[in-house]
Amino acid sequence: MGLTTRNIIAEAIRENYELDEATDIRSLGNWIVEFTDYLMNLYSEAFITNPYDVKDKSVINDENIFYGYIALSAKLQNDPDWKEKLENKMKAIDFDKNNPLWRQIGLFRKNANKTLRTKLYNLFTEGV
Repeated sequence: MGLTTRNIIAEAIRENYELDEATDIRSLGNWIVEFTDYLMNLYSEAFITNPYDVKDKSVINDENIFYGYIALSAKLQNDPDWKEKLENKMKAIDFDKNNPLWRQIGLFRKNANKTLRTKLYNLFTEGV
């Protein structure tokens, strides 16, 4: 069991990164791993130590939230202050499962349609 799927990550990468023949895929992959490693270590209980208990109360590790994380990684790529900006963005989002925002944007669907993905992309990249 994982927290998200390869399909979600791949779709988010396609929609948030400019990929063409000149894209250094290895470098891009290394960046996304560095970004997600840092994120997961900031919130290790939610992602590593106790993810399924956290999932009962929070959407921080909901599979569809990973669309937002990938969008944020794209926005912060090559930014020397990316760690600070990531931390600030994460602190600014209320991940509580009872936050009405999550129902309003349709987070709890099984498959994220384009509308939900766009709302997540915007939520995670606004003001960064």
